Amino acid sequence: MKRKYIIFLTSFLLGLSLSGIAFAEGRGALANDLVGARASVLGEAFVAVADDASALRWNPARLPLMLQPELTASHVSLFSLGGYLDYSDNSGSINQDFIGVAIPNDTIPFGISLLSLWTSVPYTDEGGAFIQPRSYNERMLSISLGKQLMSGGFGVSSGANINYLNVNGRSNYSSFGLDGGILLKTPGILPDVGIAVKGISSEIPIKLDFALSLNPIRPLRLVGGVSKVMDSHTLQYSAGFEYLLRWLSPLNISFLSGYRGLGQIGSGSLRSDARDISTGLSIRLGRYKIDYAYERHSAIADTHRITFGAFMDSLEGFYMKSARRAYNDLDDEKTIQELNELIYFSPRNAEAYHLMAFSYERMRQKAKAIEILRKIGGMDKEYYKKNNLEQLIQDINDQ
Repeated sequence: MKRKYIIFLTSFLLGLSLSGIAFAEGRGALANDLVGARASVLGEAFVAVADDASALRWNPARLPLMLQPELTASHVSLFSLGGYLDYSDNSGSINQDFIGVAIPNDTIPFGISLLSLWTSVPYTDEGGAFIQPRSYNERMLSISLGKQLMSGGFGVSSGANINYLNVNGRSNYSSFGLDGGILLKTPGILPDVGIAVKGISSEIPIKLDFALSLNPIRPLRLVGGVSKVMDSHTLQYSAGFEYLLRWLSPLNISFLSGYRGLGQIGSGSLRSDARDISTGLSIRLGRYKIDYAYERHSAIADTHRITFGAFMDSLEGFYMKSARRAYNDLDDEKTIQELNELIYFSPRNAEAYHLMAFSYERMRQKAKAIEILRKIGGMDKEYYKKNNLEQLIQDINDQ
């Protein structure tokens, strides 16, 4: 396990050196909170989801609940201005780069992330005449920590970011700040609740995010959220959905769509000034994931986002390892629970059904064990013959 952590941290530092991102971040004049292609589709509502490494920026309270370590990197040229990877002073591009690694564990879940926004700004002299454009950078280094407060039917976790902000432009400044978050995981058909408070410092106004996430059926997620900067009448709001296509396993594909609005609060009503619709696609195969988002803007060119993610294990590998540990610990209920999660993402995994049959046999549920073994025969005849499952069925019957 330690070797895998070393590999992950080495990959993170290598990606940092290749990307040229400096140690810093920014909630400054131009940087926004939309980090990650999938998250940007759902907007503020992602605060209640935050189930990948972009949670380091959206809601660090998710850290203790993440399944395994993850590395993510994202690049976007906002509003398709200039070249996609053009960082020259005359490009006109607004480039946002993000790289982060999340390390959930049983002791102190933590993460490290870097967010950078770069553009060029045409400055004027004292007489108002334009002079040579200069680069403008907002960068932030964040250390994220999380803690699970309650588990079970209602799970509660909290998290915090320690941020170092650095802005380089016509004037330069640096500052420290804090973000905090809470995530409530609920059972049954109740929605999960996410709350994030960003910019807890004396230098910038606090930003408050509140979001709900609901799974009316397992493959479908419905989300909604609002966001407000204190001392401002502006309110951001969003709603969206995500749907997982399971039958393509081992290729897991999700479709997403979201609606985001920006309005003004006044006289007890909300007046919407800008509305955007985004769509996206998330593709995961084995240990790797690629997310794409298309953001349509009402008054400026559209934006295309791409995010790459890498994991310690595939979903199937993670749940199989967890199930085997539980089986070796003689915890058959836990074994079956983990295998059911595996089968959800990989419905034709014969090895998962095989181990599940052993658990049911050990629980003295012979009929259930035989039913599962027969299902393997109808699903994967080669596996059924190779592992001599017909003889196993006979042996269970003879017990």
